[in-house]
Amino acid sequence: KFKVADGPDLTAPSLVKQIPSSGSYVAFESNAVDVELVLNERVGGGKVEPNATVSGCRYSIGADVAYKDMPNIMSCPAPTLGNQQRCTALMKNLTMGDNMYYFKCADRKGNENKESLPKEGYKLTKTLPMNITGVKCINPLGENCGDIFSLNITLQAFTDGGAEQGKAVCGVSTVNVKNAFETDFLFFESNASTHSINLGPLDSRRYDYWVVCNDVANNIAKLAINFTVIVDRKAPEILEIHKDVGSVKLRTNEFSTCKYQTNGTFKFESANTFISSDGIVHSAVVDATTRAVTVACLDRFDNLGGTVNVYLL
Repeated sequence: KFKVADGPDLTAPSLVKQIPSSGSYVAFESNAVDVELVLNERVGGGKVEPNATVSGCRYSIGADVAYKDMPNIMSCPAPTLGNQQRCTALMKNLTMGDNMYYFKCADRKGNENKESLPKEGYKLTKTLPMNITGVKCINPLGENCGDIFSLNITLQAFTDGGAEQGKAVCGVSTVNVKNAFETDFLFFESNASTHSINLGPLDSRRYDYWVVCNDVANNIAKLAINFTVIVDRKAPEILEIHKDVGSVKLRTNEFSTCKYQTNGTFKFESANTFISSDGIVHSAVVDATTRAVTVACLDRFDNLGGTVNVYLL
């Protein structure tokens, strides 16, 4: 049997991981970040070899220099479990854009890193603030929030800035929780710069919400919105009728769908639909020999008005 003796340690510490990882984004409101290095061997605590470089981890800002010339020292307490070493430091006074740091370590045998950990340097990117640039309450009559004459709306929000040019996750909250991303429900379509969710059927009342968005850098943006759903229980009224040979024009008092039938028993579902661009003025072309048409109108709350007979000849 052969027994292989342990050889001398001739290698410098290597990086297991960094927390947060290099290339991470930092929120606009943050001026400092705690950084942790996890190494494959101990560099702090315990007996140090005679004449060896002082063990531990150091870092420089903006430029890579030799370990001995790095002015900033990390905290490297003795590991409590195993040989992996954790070293920490607070990166302060972050500036907008990329902030570069260079880390190097030396173990208790005096083996020090010649190249930075990681080799290309460590980067933290401080971002611009994120903003909610607008909100729409899309409904059959428009897209403005305010008085809405519909039980169903599509709530849409828009974001820009932040870490990834407005890319964020957004939700809706009934309360304003300061400095936190807390929501009652998330937008169904999100994780982009445009966010939308369908709401409804809604009750007839005022709604007060906060739209809350959060990006990968933990930038948080909020915007207060409100709208009032007004339910109409009355059937639409036909205010005017203009008739001529082969044509009929109507004007209703509210947004409606109007239909007509030239013969037989009137059934709204199967009747012919008037043409209308605004739901208020309606027109239809009929055969010149048509003597009369039966007309009825339905509003967006499914209130159906009574039938009206219009005689053309």
